[in-house]
Amino acid sequence: MTAFVSTAGAGAGVVSTAVAAAAGGHALGGRSWWADTTPPWRRALLPGVGPQGLAPSHCRRRRRWSHPVAVAVPNGPDDLPRGAAAPVPPPPPSPLPRPPLTGTASASASASALASASTSATTSPPPSSPQPVVSSSSAVTPPHPASGGFEIGYPAEHLRWCLPSVSDDGSRLECAMKLYPTPVNPEEEAAVASEAAAAATAAAAAGVPTAGRDTDGVATAGMTAAPAVSTPLQSYQLLPVSSPRPVDGVITESRVDASFVRSFRMSSPYISTHRGAIFVLHIPGALISEPLFQSVMQDIALLHVVGVRLVLVLGAREQIEERLAVEGYPSLFGPSGVRITDGRTLQVAKEAVGAVRVEVEAALARGVINTPEGNGRAMSVICGNFYAARPVGVIDGEDYGFTGQVRRVEVDSIRQRLATGDLLLVSSLGLSPSGQVFNCQSESVAAAMAAQLMADKLIYLTPGETVVDVRNGSMVQNLPLSSAVDFLAVHNGLDSTSRAESVNPGSMPIEDLPVVFRLCLTEAVNALKVGVRRAHLLNRFIDGVLLMEIFHRDGVGFMISRDLYEGIRPATLDDIAGIVEVIRPLEEAGILRPRSRTTLEGAIGDFTVVERDGMIIACVSLTIAADEPEAAELGCFAVRPEYRKLGKGDALLGFIERKSFALGVRRLFILSTQSFHWFLERGFEEITVEGVPESKRVQVDLARKSKVYQKKLLGARAVDEEELLKHL
Repeated sequence: MTAFVSTAGAGAGVVSTAVAAAAGGHALGGRSWWADTTPPWRRALLPGVGPQGLAPSHCRRRRRWSHPVAVAVPNGPDDLPRGAAAPVPPPPPSPLPRPPLTGTASASASASALASASTSATTSPPPSSPQPVVSSSSAVTPPHPASGGFEIGYPAEHLRWCLPSVSDDGSRLECAMKLYPTPVNPEEEAAVASEAAAAATAAAAAGVPTAGRDTDGVATAGMTAAPAVSTPLQSYQLLPVSSPRPVDGVITESRVDASFVRSFRMSSPYISTHRGAIFVLHIPGALISEPLFQSVMQDIALLHVVGVRLVLVLGAREQIEERLAVEGYPSLFGPSGVRITDGRTLQVAKEAVGAVRVEVEAALARGVINTPEGNGRAMSVICGNFYAARPVGVIDGEDYGFTGQVRRVEVDSIRQRLATGDLLLVSSLGLSPSGQVFNCQSESVAAAMAAQLMADKLIYLTPGETVVDVRNGSMVQNLPLSSAVDFLAVHNGLDSTSRAESVNPGSMPIEDLPVVFRLCLTEAVNALKVGVRRAHLLNRFIDGVLLMEIFHRDGVGFMISRDLYEGIRPATLDDIAGIVEVIRPLEEAGILRPRSRTTLEGAIGDFTVVERDGMIIACVSLTIAADEPEAAELGCFAVRPEYRKLGKGDALLGFIERKSFALGVRRLFILSTQSFHWFLERGFEEITVEGVPESKRVQVDLARKSKVYQKKLLGARAVDEEELLKHL
């Protein structure tokens, strides 16, 4: 290794041990450190700088090669020939005074030569020569030549401020700049040359071999030192501009991914809604050996990070089947499709369940990828006995042995764990109070957990079956609970006399459902009947299906929801008295336009009512515009005061939106004088009266000065998500 001395820029340099005294530097243990040769005029401008210049701690280590003088000296034993003794470093000399600008004749000659060379090399380009304009949105900013290609931080002397202008297309911000050579002070150049000559003279007097510089600017020993003038430093200078281009619209900064912004804004309401919600998620054993297993575990970790309280129920059906097949042991199932568990099968189930649990725990131990240690990466995963089991017993003369079912769920214990931020794992092996182990169906365990916890969601990861409406060939994304019950009655081969009139005789009860799909659908229906809000059957072969279904407005799975529209039906003439009773207080308050009984009777076909215990508690009219079939007016929207806090108005609005979309309506509009904020909170936007279809505009009472609001309809799935956000 060789050390070198370089005087660069305005005079800061590296001084080797051999020439420390000559250059005004310091030596320490045969190693060189930075010394300051800052000119007096610049030193006076720096805070905390005395006559002797900067302390070593104030000097920035930079490779600046404007005017190099290199001296090769041994830095330590590694640089000496084999067997040679290390030289004893001399004591640190006192700093010598800086040589004056008018030094010796030789120094003056060198200074003049260097100054003239520098002057010729720093000639500015003619003002008329074209220069590039640099945008602040460039992908890569080239390093300043003075940085040597690497720099930590930004030196303040190279920083300027600018108010960017908007590009012509409005997509980015930019600052107008041109590339100019950095101006050089002739006096500074002369001082630099003088110091270089003095250093070279001192090195020659000390008998130190000189060094040159190779083509890469690296010091090389045994060569004659020749002061070389490098290319003048260049920098970008801001162009004078009178004023930045005015911003007339929205700036879509090109460095920002617009799709990410839209997606994050779309998901933010769901993140807020689901924080603190309880999800019971069934993990089938087949997922463990599938390519998306790690991705699903990462999505589960992300759900946990954003505040969802998760209970994972682990299945092991495929692992049990595989182990039994390897042993050549038969798998036995009863008439209901439930596994018959004997002693050997129970032992295999214990091994399989343990293996699945270890795989899931290991995957969850990674936490969220790219999260630093200690910043939420570690997850507290708890696996315990959170439910009691009992035997299935004998059914239709078949003894199911050690097959069990859920007897009781430890609700308080689970809620306490979830409240402290734990993620719970529940296996399909349940324990009885007598200490016996039972092999339970994991799908049934998940449904029982969700039902007794009153979970917000029950989620099954399935092979991907879905439901199709054969009338138009479209996939059904959402089924109300009543429709799901009817679907099971038809496709399970059950005799449902009460539904026979609504079923096509050509598709009467048939047993065509896949076993796992029928099991998940049946358990989901059972859970919703006892209080679970929603159940989802998701295709586990879609990457990101959990996040898309939970945080995206449209979703990608199959959902079953509770019946929110119970009691909602079309109005009849017998309901006129009830409708009048509901709307009269609002008419008296001036909120609704008065309607006569005759008017109500003539428009009764447009009305929908909500009935409870034989009493009309809410009503609304839907009138499709004659000249614009895709537009319809909502009118006479009223709810009895005692039911306004129970979500009846939201349920009625959701029902009308579904009905309107099915009728081909794509936008609803209302006229309101006082209640418009309720509609604004539910997605309506204010428009002018000119936005009302002509056939309805002529009927508007301009004296009331009603405001007009409209809502664009996006389909039933959008209504589902709105109801979810309202916790319906």
